[in-house]
Amino acid sequence: MTKTIELTQEEFDLLVYLLDKGIDWAETNQDKIAGIALSTKLEAQSNDWKTRFELEYRQLKKRTLKLNDVLTKWDSKGIPPGITKCPKSLYEWQYQSMLQYLGALEARATILGINLHKD
Repeated sequence: MTKTIELTQEEFDLLVYLLDKGIDWAETNQDKIAGIALSTKLEAQSNDWKTRFELEYRQLKKRTLKLNDVLTKWDSKGIPPGITKCPKSLYEWQYQSMLQYLGALEARATILGINLHKD
């Protein structure tokens, strides 16, 4: 007998992400998985646009910093493990676009009186 469960889009996306990474990865990165699940759940449950805005900013900031780390390591140590065959220039373009988006969110936050730097 097969049991059917219903998943939200966020839960489904997380499941696909985990399956793509593999069981070994999932077992050794349980804290990361919990963080992804929690931030996704908080974002999905929040009806407050300011909270969603702040979560979006924090997630983008974190991802931008990680991409910057990858690019820095690329410069000092060569192509980092796990990088696709995409040229470095594409990652640099993505990084610059992320910085511009962060800037736009920061400008909106200033106009709307949202403090993004609470921590």
